[in-house]
Amino acid sequence: MDSTVIQGSWRFALVSVASFSCWAFGGTLFTSEAALYLACAVVFLVFGSLAVRPAAGPGVSRGRFFLIFALAFVAYAAAWCGFWFTLLDKRAEIFGSLAGAVLMALVFRFTLGRPVRWVAGAAVLFFWHTLGYFGGEWLFDGLGGAGYTLSKLGWGLGYGLGFGAGLAHCLTVGRGEAAAEPAV
Repeated sequence: MDSTVIQGSWRFALVSVASFSCWAFGGTLFTSEAALYLACAVVFLVFGSLAVRPAAGPGVSRGRFFLIFALAFVAYAAAWCGFWFTLLDKRAEIFGSLAGAVLMALVFRFTLGRPVRWVAGAAVLFFWHTLGYFGGEWLFDGLGGAGYTLSKLGWGLGYGLGFGAGLAHCLTVGRGEAAAEPAV
């Protein structure tokens, strides 16, 4: 695995643990599930772009990447939440992961020119995101005896490691070839 992908993975894992802290420590701060999801999304939006921006390459400013990442993440979150609030089961998690990965890869493709092969980029993003999500769920279940708060943070850790690896991979694939191939 490329060092940029490894760095994106652990950096995004830190962001994810911070985001899942809203769930772990939020308690009565959030009056609804939607408010909790919104708080988690704000953490991902503000800090997630900083975590994976190096994978975008030196020619992409922080400000520009923040806007691109925000668009990609909002598209992902809308797809994932749309499936979750409609189906409320494992199908929702898988279909939401797939739709979210496709939308993120498309946003990155049309705003950054990569991944050049966006279907392959979406597939890798889907794989790593899904592995991280269900790996995090496994940690959540496995850490149940250690306390509910630690279990929630464990889910955030697994989710962030996988999602961060997928994002960094999606952003690094084809960086050098983006200018050489047509934007189809």
